[in-house]
Amino acid sequence: PVLNISKLRDSTARAAPIEDLNFKNDGKIMLLIAIVVMAYVLSLKEAFEKGSLKQKVYRNGSHSMSVSFFRQGITSLRRHVQSLAQFIRYLESIAQSLLTPQWMYVQ
Repeated sequence: PVLNISKLRDSTARAAPIEDLNFKNDGKIMLLIAIVVMAYVLSLKEAFEKGSLKQKVYRNGSHSMSVSFFRQGITSLRRHVQSLAQFIRYLESIAQSLLTPQWMYVQ
């Protein structure tokens, strides 16, 4: 069978509505929501750590961010999600940094 590339391109370009996933179990729906929230929080964490605040200046003098924190973070987060093992190591490093106390100004 011949693969129609245009149909493939169209199907991958847009996200499927949540209803099309046909989740009937509330546990699966809650898991999906938890994964989305975790991805959002991790992307914001990456963006805040990087601290890049590129500003776009308009003619009237006002300015705003040229790229949102989410986009900055998700771009940075993608390199940690190349494989499941690499992503697990990334999560372990986050957990380790939260569990290890950081002592400051101790005399």
